[in-house]
Formats: sequence, structure tokens, C-alpha cells
Amino acid sequence: MTAELEVAGVILDCWDAVEKGDFERLASHYDVGRFTLFSEHPPHGPEEGERALLLKRGLITQVSGIEVEVRDVRVSVFGDVALATYLVKYKGMLVYQYRFEGQLISVTAFCSSVLVRGSEGWKIVHEHFTRIPEQDEVTAR
Repeated sequence: MTAELEVAGVILDCWDAVEKGDFERLASHYDVGRFTLFSEHPPHGPEEGERALLLKRGLITQVSGIEVEVRDVRVSVFGDVALATYLVKYKGMLVYQYRFEGQLISVTAFCSSVLVRGSEGWKIVHEHFTRIPEQDEVTAR
């Protein structure tokens, strides 16, 4: 298997783990000690390590019935470093715990992930998500 296919497999398995609610499998793909995350989701700033991974866990614990679609995965490998870019769409019910209510969400985002190959295989060390506005948001601007 080529390095490009291995990296694409990591990305796809991460989102499959999100869809199936398997945080342990999701977490196994990250180098937590070096992991950084930038996103348009609160708290809207760079996050690192365990805190960044906890934000990923929130997607599993706070969105019920999540459905995920990953498209256009492109991978470039530079020795033991790889860059993966892709489009992800996910939707589900954002559950407001303790208030017994929820809200349907649908998010489409451009994503980039940086992975490093080590003795345990490819691990994600950085992710950046940029939400794509819904069509009605675009036309309203």
C-alpha cells in the first residue's frame, strides 16, 4: 500500500469513528503531544494537545445521529510528513444537555490535516477546518 493510501485511510477511519461514536479509535490516530487544531467552532482559537482532542470528542458526544460524508481526499507525502486535504459534510442533532432540547445542524467544511509517520504509523499532528457557508448565507452577503 502506498503512503498516500495509508494517509487517506487514516482520514477516512477518523470520520468513520466519529460517525460510529468510537472516540478511542478516533483518538488513536492523533499524536496528542504534538496535536494542534484550528477551527471556526468555539472557542475559535488555536488549541493544543488533550484540549484539542477533547473538542473532537465533543462532536461525538454532543451530536446525535451524526452522518458523515468525506469527499475529494487529496494526499501529498514529503518523506515522513503528509498533507491531506478534503471536504467533509456532517449533519445530526446538536443536543443541548440539561435543557432537553436540540437543533439540527448541517456543516460543510474544507479540511487540511498534517500527519507524521512514526513507529506506530501515520499520526495527525495538526488539523484546520474552514466552514463553507450554506448557499442562502452566501447569497445574503
